[in-house]
Amino acid sequence: MENDEAHNQLTLANGHPCPNKDTIDLKNDYRIYENQSEYKRQHSLSSKDIDGSRSPSNDILALLPEQVEKLFENVPGSKQQTRLRNEIVVRLAWYTGCRSDELSRMRVENIDWDNCLINVRSAKLNPEEHPKLIRRDVCFPREFKFQLKRWCERVRHGFCGVADPGEGRILVTTHSDEMQPTQINNIIKSAARAAGVQRPLRPPDPEPDDEVQEWFVTSHRIRRSAITHWVNDVDSLDLHQVRRLAGHARINQTMQYVEDDDEQLITDYQRGMNR
Repeated sequence: MENDEAHNQLTLANGHPCPNKDTIDLKNDYRIYENQSEYKRQHSLSSKDIDGSRSPSNDILALLPEQVEKLFENVPGSKQQTRLRNEIVVRLAWYTGCRSDELSRMRVENIDWDNCLINVRSAKLNPEEHPKLIRRDVCFPREFKFQLKRWCERVRHGFCGVADPGEGRILVTTHSDEMQPTQINNIIKSAARAAGVQRPLRPPDPEPDDEVQEWFVTSHRIRRSAITHWVNDVDSLDLHQVRRLAGHARINQTMQYVEDDDEQLITDYQRGMNR
């Protein structure tokens, strides 16, 4: 408060906390980095309400791995090349945990085939604040290498007439050498519907004439599902490694994905201490 009607001279002792008193910058002025999802504000849906999902924290809702894998066989497309491209989209989203913007900007020349890595630029971090994190390496399984390489080196430039065979965006369309994030999201949502794992979140139970404002399975849900899987199911990855793969600036962001398991905690402690 700067002043009120009763006391015109009432001011804050240390001045207004925002550079511009008419605006509030939650991130820089109050260190608030995340907003609650709209469906969370309107409804109290949890993993108990959605089959095949898990919820490591109040703010995270994720698909189980076996539910994500159903999307691979249910991608849209009337032609074989289109279905291959769309399967590449879904698999890259799941294997790398990248945001749709990051998936869109992945480039053929940034693939390290020997180590199954793709170097990507963060779609979220500010390069001035996080110069060492603005680019990161994401991984994909060796079993996916053949399919991805076939797309990049044999199919991609024939599928898209304007794509360069040796460089450029990995994900292209028939008429453009780059695929937009919205197109990536639509492919994932369509595959989820065909796989029977899609459902509306907002509103959660729409009437026939209602417009769905938010769907459960999206590209960002796949990202959250991948990170949840890495943190809780993949014993060979520690939290710091997951933070790097996910492109999180702070470890507390990654901690939100951890599912508490008291029994496993006791077992791991005893195994480590009784050597």
